[in-house]
Amino acid sequence: MAERTGARLDTVDIADGSGWQVESTDEADVFTKGAVTIEVRYSANDAVESAIRRAANGDVERIGEHAAAKVDQVRSWLTGRNDYQEQAEADITTGPTAARSQLYWEFWLQFRDRVATEHPDWKARAGTSRTSPNATLPAGTPRTIFCSAFKPGPLRLELAFVDPDPAVNLARFEALQAKKDQLERAFGESVVWDEMAGKNDTRVYVVSPFESIDDRDQWPTMMDWLIEQHVRFKRAIEAVGGLDVGRTIRGY
Repeated sequence: MAERTGARLDTVDIADGSGWQVESTDEADVFTKGAVTIEVRYSANDAVESAIRRAANGDVERIGEHAAAKVDQVRSWLTGRNDYQEQAEADITTGPTAARSQLYWEFWLQFRDRVATEHPDWKARAGTSRTSPNATLPAGTPRTIFCSAFKPGPLRLELAFVDPDPAVNLARFEALQAKKDQLERAFGESVVWDEMAGKNDTRVYVVSPFESIDDRDQWPTMMDWLIEQHVRFKRAIEAVGGLDVGRTIRGY
């Protein structure tokens, strides 16, 4: 099979991280979880051409050839996260400027390059760089990631629990929150605890003073901040005994 492009590989990574089985050919990826299947067909340059989702009850959803933000809709199916879909719909209405999209793309490419050079064991990956730019790193426990992002709000680093089962995410969140004082003491400052009521995921995050990506001169400082927060988060998590909760819930 021909080598796949970054965007397609990122979608496969997202699927794998969300518990889907993947079968691939040059022209398509088929994702399976239980009785649900998602088939995604690609053009020669690996752009999403169309997709179909078949639910366990027989319901069928389709993404047609002329639909906008198709990759975001596919990722919404795979993760159950509305933010992919909401961002895709917002882009249909407003459309990001090409210049701003290029800035995000360059920033996160440079950040991942820095991580690869300075911390090769971290394995940074691209997120949805076209519409909701970010970069993700594994957090050492299945279905948990560190997500660096500008949206929503200023530059931030999140520890996100992204298991397909909301109960697992909530259990992990609450288990860590029970050690709030110990974790924040080890981290060196307070963090934001976001249960994200009504959503699939839960997250804990810190927010930077950097409001915008527009100031290129600040990019190295922004990346310094992100790398420092990753180090601090990892040390704080180790100090409270890690992120092991959830193994008994799902039998990891």
